[in-house]
Amino acid sequence: MKMKEFCEHLVLVTNPSRVFGIGSDKTAIKKNYLAIVRKIHPDIVESDEKIVASEATAHLNKLYKSACEQIDKGTYGEEIENISHKSTSSYTQENENFENEEPIFKLNIKGKIVKIYNQIFEGKICDVYVGLLDDKKVFLKAGKIEESDELLQNEYQILSRVKHRSLPSVLEMIKINCNLALLENECVGQPLSEILKKLNHGISQNHVMWILERLLEVTGFLHSNMIVHGNIKPETIILDTKNHNASLVGLYFGCDKSVGVENYKVKNKIYSAPEISKLEEVNPRSDIFSIGKIAISLLNGNEISKVCPSSTNRELANFIEKMAKQDSCSRPYDAFKLWDELREVRTKIVGNKRFEEFVI
Repeated sequence: MKMKEFCEHLVLVTNPSRVFGIGSDKTAIKKNYLAIVRKIHPDIVESDEKIVASEATAHLNKLYKSACEQIDKGTYGEEIENISHKSTSSYTQENENFENEEPIFKLNIKGKIVKIYNQIFEGKICDVYVGLLDDKKVFLKAGKIEESDELLQNEYQILSRVKHRSLPSVLEMIKINCNLALLENECVGQPLSEILKKLNHGISQNHVMWILERLLEVTGFLHSNMIVHGNIKPETIILDTKNHNASLVGLYFGCDKSVGVENYKVKNKIYSAPEISKLEEVNPRSDIFSIGKIAISLLNGNEISKVCPSSTNRELANFIEKMAKQDSCSRPYDAFKLWDELREVRTKIVGNKRFEEFVI
């Protein structure tokens, strides 16, 4: 997203949590605010962008002031659907099992002991381990090839700059066996790819809608911070079915345009947008395509023709299919606008009764 386009989008945002992320930590919100100011302030942009930059900066200041006021009142982020049903993090039960296990290795990070218990993923770029830090579940993403250092450094820089409830929170970057490794907080839930293996006939449209809402919200947040995920697929989506949340992981292939990244880093065969193969400039529409195609897959639609099943509500089907159009210029680019549109569609279909238990 170019500077002018970013500013024009920013002045349309009314909910500060869409710009600064979900949470009530004023320090984190101020950090996100300052990061955006440093990109769009009229003193640092080209002369032909100063007017739109001035308007965007003034609007950003209003959003920041509003965010601080809402935090003081305890209403920050309330526009987002309340899904705070009673729950416990998934590590609670597993911690009891860990108590009877010996860690496979320990790490001393700034005087704190991290106990690593199991390897949960083996990949070409890195291996992922689960462990405990201060009785809380953490994940260690350990690089294993020379190229992994650059990718993990990229993820570290992105996650250090932006904070959101649907993104991992990076704790430390360390060296293990001469390769970089990241220690990250848990994103509660299961990979969507694993859930799909258990549901042979797809997912009902009611559940697909809340999954889409969460993905569009966090993707819009990334895009508003000039970051394109670039590799959204079921394996990089963590679904918390109890609390109806969806998180995005795997940001080592992310494209941070604020630091001049203009080229995609990877292409997955099924869910990447067609333009990625053509080496086109990084564009938010590529993430929109991936989300649309995943939604079609969740509904058990036709992935080749990118058409939803005939049983899908027609308005919802039209909404999803336009996200997965082959031509990037025919696709919407604003995830936040799509988020708004989807909420209206969802209300028409299910009314105000939003929460429905997701049974696997």
